[in-house]
Amino acid sequence: MIPNRVEVFPGSQIDAYIIEKTLGEGGFGSVFLARKNSSRYALKLLRLWETDGPERNNILARFELEFQTGKIDSPYLVHNYEYGTLSGNPYIIMDFCPNGDLRNHMENRTLSQTKVPEIGVSILLGLDALHNNGKVHRDLKPENILFDETNKAKLSDFGIAGHANLKRLTQMNWAGKPQVVFGTYMYMPPEQAQPKSAHVTIIPTVDIFAFGVMMYELFTGSLPFGKLETQADLGTYVMNSAKGNFRDLKMVNPNIPATWAHTISHCLQPDYRKRPQNIKAVLEMVDGKGDLAAGVNESSDSTPFINLMVMQGEEFRRVYNLQGLLRGEQIGSFTIGRNDKGVVNDIDIRDEVLTYVSRRHATIEKIEKYPWWIIKDGQWNMETRSWIPSTNGTYVNSQKAETFPGKPLKPGDIITIGDTTLKVIKAD
Repeated sequence: MIPNRVEVFPGSQIDAYIIEKTLGEGGFGSVFLARKNSSRYALKLLRLWETDGPERNNILARFELEFQTGKIDSPYLVHNYEYGTLSGNPYIIMDFCPNGDLRNHMENRTLSQTKVPEIGVSILLGLDALHNNGKVHRDLKPENILFDETNKAKLSDFGIAGHANLKRLTQMNWAGKPQVVFGTYMYMPPEQAQPKSAHVTIIPTVDIFAFGVMMYELFTGSLPFGKLETQADLGTYVMNSAKGNFRDLKMVNPNIPATWAHTISHCLQPDYRKRPQNIKAVLEMVDGKGDLAAGVNESSDSTPFINLMVMQGEEFRRVYNLQGLLRGEQIGSFTIGRNDKGVVNDIDIRDEVLTYVSRRHATIEKIEKYPWWIIKDGQWNMETRSWIPSTNGTYVNSQKAETFPGKPLKPGDIITIGDTTLKVIKAD
C-alpha cells in the first residue's frame, strides 16, 4: 500500500485514540500525546509518505523492529502496546512518560547528586533487559532516558537498536544542540565512530561506553573528553575519546562515590575489549563486589538440547534446532553463513540489506569430548584445504569466538554474527 499524506492535529482520531497534542518531531517521525478512554499514551507516527524506494523499505523495517524491541518485558524500558497504520503510515502506541527526559533535568538542574546513582542503576537494568534479548541500544544519551509518572527512569527510542551503520534520520545541526548522523558523538565509543569497525558496534560494549559518558556528565556536569559546543571541537573530542584522555573524576567531583568513579573509568576505556563485557559486570562494580568480569554467561546448564532464535536480523524470531540439524546423530557439525547463491550452509542467515554476515561465517560442533555445543569463527574450505575466518568476526556475549578452541554455548548466550544476533534457548 502506498502511504498517503496525513494531517494530525489536536482532536484527530486515530483508531481508538484521540490526539491531544504534539510531543515532538524529528526526521520522518512525529510523536503525539493520545488518549484512549481515561488512559494516556504516546503515539509515534512514521511519516512514510516522505520516503520512497529502498529508503522506505529500510525505514519501515527499522520501525517494525523498534516496535518488537519495545515489547521486551522490563519496567526499565518504555513499553510498546500496539502497532497500527494510518493511510499506509505505521504508528506505535507506547508508554507516555510525563516527567520529561534526562537532558531536560540536567539543563534545569532538577537532579540532586543523591538521585544520580539510582538513575544509573535503572539505566543499567534497562540495558540488561535489552542485551539479554539480543538487542543493543547504540544511541544511548540523556534524550533517550524518560521519566514516568513515578519519576522512574526508562530507556526509550529503539529505532537503531542492533543495526550496524544504518543512517540516522536527523542531520548535523550546529546552530542548536549537536544532532549527528547515526548516534551522537558525545556518547559514541571510538569503534562506533570508525566505519571500518562495524563488526563490533552491535555488542554490549558500545552501550557500556555511552553509559560511562552519561554518568560522567551526571556526576560532574561536564563531558569527559572536553567541550563539544561547535564543529571545531569535534576533532579534539573524538581524538581524546580514542586515546582515553579524560580528566580524573575525583579531580572534577571529589564527592563522587569511589565505586562509581572506578566503574565509569572502566566503562570509558577506548579499547572495547578492556571495558566490562556485560551489564552484570558493571552492576557488580557499582556494588563494589567485583572488577572486570569475563563476560560469559554463568549458567551451569550444559544441556545439548538447545535452539538458536534470531533476536535481531531480517528473520526475527526464526528458530533453528541444533539437534534436529544432526538428523538423529549424537555428534557432528554444521555451518552458518549468509544466504547466498552458490554457497550451502546448514543455517542460512538472511542478510540482504547490509551483508555483514559472511557467506561462510561460522561453524558449530558437537563432539564426544564435551557435553555442550561449541561455536567457532569461520569454516573449513575444501578447495584451499584451510580454515577461513569470517570477515567481521563471531561473538558470544561480546567476547570473540576464535577459530580454535571456539566458545561453548549455553542457554541464555547471545551470538553476534555481522548484523544478526541469535539467542541460545532450551529446546522443548
